[in-house]
Amino acid sequence: MRYFLYLLITTLALHLGSCKPADEPEDIVLGEPVFYAAGTVNGKAISLTAGKDNYVLETSNKWTNGLLNYVGTLSKTGCSNCGEALEITFRNYTPDSSTFSIDSLLMLTDYTYFDESLPFKTYYDVTFVGQSTGNGSATHNWVFADGFTTNRAAFTRRYTQPTSSEVTYSNQFTNNCSSSIVQGFKTPVSALFNNKFVEFNFSYTGNHTILVNSIPVQPNEMVQWVVNDSIVTQTGNIVQLGIDSLVPTRVCMLYPVAGDTPITHCKNIAPKAANNCLSNCKIKSSTIEDALQLATVEVRWRDATGKWYSSNQVKQPATAQFKLLEKQPYERNAKGEQTTKIKLNINCTVSDGTTNINLENITAVIAIAHN
Repeated sequence: MRYFLYLLITTLALHLGSCKPADEPEDIVLGEPVFYAAGTVNGKAISLTAGKDNYVLETSNKWTNGLLNYVGTLSKTGCSNCGEALEITFRNYTPDSSTFSIDSLLMLTDYTYFDESLPFKTYYDVTFVGQSTGNGSATHNWVFADGFTTNRAAFTRRYTQPTSSEVTYSNQFTNNCSSSIVQGFKTPVSALFNNKFVEFNFSYTGNHTILVNSIPVQPNEMVQWVVNDSIVTQTGNIVQLGIDSLVPTRVCMLYPVAGDTPITHCKNIAPKAANNCLSNCKIKSSTIEDALQLATVEVRWRDATGKWYSSNQVKQPATAQFKLLEKQPYERNAKGEQTTKIKLNINCTVSDGTTNINLENITAVIAIAHN
């Protein structure tokens, strides 16, 4: 009997021991997904996230009517035209170029939707050319008010909207001499200045400097000269200002424009000291009628049935918005192309030519591929 009780107690103990739960795994905390889109479509909440429900983010380049577009698509994988999807296209966004950069390398700003009904779109090219002088070679450093920087000696930026801003141009010479100048610019400019460098030349005569305006002054117009922040009013395209040529002096020319603010160009006037160095630059603005509507955007939405709708197919309402909020370099895609991760806020109407769909308060983080 004792043996039986012993066996019973031992068996019960082993059984209870086998029922002890295993150690619980630690909770895994996931951060914000890398790529996603969330908001409302025709009043219905949507949420697409790469890595969930077979969604992936694909980046690509595609040619459309002879124009290279840069695309990011958030959609399901493993099937064709299944499930909801969001696609973003930048029309010929140029991330780096020796000649120009469209919209300042993806500026954090509002973009315009491509409109097939427009025969053209106006954009503005602004060309910047360094004119540094000094002993030895110099570095070039341009810092714009919108945050764009470059170290090229000459280049062109392309703007899709009228702009009034300034740039700081500085140089460091091999003899450790450094200099800088702040130059304002605007777009568009009047026909008199369109596609022309607005500048003046200078030469020395004794202890004074003669300044020569490179654009002829119109009769009876008054040009203002600002010398070290003091306005000196002069007339004519050749003026003589009393400036000691041995002292660095900042001189600005204010050229009047009827019904608008003056065109301004500034220069550092070089002293004749042997070790002096000076930063100067010249700027011209050109208005271009763009039949391709460069740097505009397109939004496409695919519904659950696989039907695509495009912002190109419908006139956008006044409330439409495509705002670039954040950007940062990202990994290369499967084709080895460089990508940029961007965060967007989207409000627009998309259509298949018959039915319109409203995308409202869509916040999206995607990537686009570029060369």
